[in-house]
Amino acid sequence: MTDDISLRKSILTQLRTELGNESKRKRNIIAYKFISCSEYLFRTLINGEIRLAPPSSFNDPFDCPIELLPGNNEALGKIYKECLKVTCFTLPNNDNKCEEDVLFWSHYADSHRGICIKYEINCDKLPNEESSFSCLLDVDYNTFDLSSINDECCKKILSTKATCWKNESELRLIYFDCNARGGYHPIKIPGRITDVYFGLKCDPEHEKTITKVLELNNRDDWAKNVRFHKMYRDEKFFGHIQAREYKSSVSL
Repeated sequence: MTDDISLRKSILTQLRTELGNESKRKRNIIAYKFISCSEYLFRTLINGEIRLAPPSSFNDPFDCPIELLPGNNEALGKIYKECLKVTCFTLPNNDNKCEEDVLFWSHYADSHRGICIKYEINCDKLPNEESSFSCLLDVDYNTFDLSSINDECCKKILSTKATCWKNESELRLIYFDCNARGGYHPIKIPGRITDVYFGLKCDPEHEKTITKVLELNNRDDWAKNVRFHKMYRDEKFFGHIQAREYKSSVSL
């Protein structure tokens, strides 16, 4: 057990040393998250949280491939599997209308039945405590020679994605907690939700639930003055969608 704790602390120190300045270079960041409606989503919104996942649950086998880290062994792999959590956002595109990207809705928001959340992330509010570390990493869409991996390659391993994904403009929140024990892990929203967009096919009951939850939390900084939007087919251009803001009529 002592060796396990020592190894966890060693990994934490390494991550802080190599990645500690990444979020310091950033301030408030606008980022989007496309997500399906589920009990997990409702629970995180009720609690003002974001849900992080172990990379092993991702659909891309090349995401955060910790098996490529130098000195990787069974003990190291077990610790990363338990302690490392990640969540992914999308950065705004050139016209700042990421919420109108049809592919994101199709791939990540349950074929337009889910929602898109727009966050303003405050890097000073990222969870960094004695036993944990977190930072934001811009994804680098690239490839690299596996022989180039060295002892200071955490950023490369955790933030490189194959070039076929380059249109996604992904931002990753990397979180390592020495006390974590596998599975999903929630953290408090490091900033606030500014907007929620409901998909073309979003269930009206889900819209009501999410709107009510956020309005009930309106006194909290993370949910203050959230704007609500509904997605519609563009009436002028085929294959395009538009976001229209509306005032909530939910009875509190």
